Amino acid sequence: MGKEKVTANDLKVTLSEHGVTSGLKQEKIIQRLQVNGCLIAMVTDILDQLIKDEQSMFRLLKVQYKQEQKMHYNQMRDAAEKYYFHLKPFNKSFLHPYMVIGGKRYRFCEPYEGNEHFLND
Repeated sequence: MGKEKVTANDLKVTLSEHGVTSGLKQEKIIQRLQVNGCLIAMVTDILDQLIKDEQSMFRLLKVQYKQEQKMHYNQMRDAAEKYYFHLKPFNKSFLHPYMVIGGKRYRFCEPYEGNEHFLND
């Protein structure tokens, strides 16, 4: 179906073919069809506008979500950098390559028990 328009005469011819011959009945039916057609057109326009609004809202939310993701990522990266920066001196002073346990020096990377790589002072 394209954009063909049905005229009142087309409807009268069709109604008379289907057995409605009274002019008054035909006019009432045509008026009802015109009113219903207008209502359908109005509802269609409203639904089209609602669909467009929903699509634009979805696009807006998608953009906002991406911006929030980027902001959250940047905040987490900044927090990690600050944490690492403030933890550096602690790591250097506390977590040195050797640990002294019970008067013996152990390599930091080895576990405490069963450590054969200890150094005596």
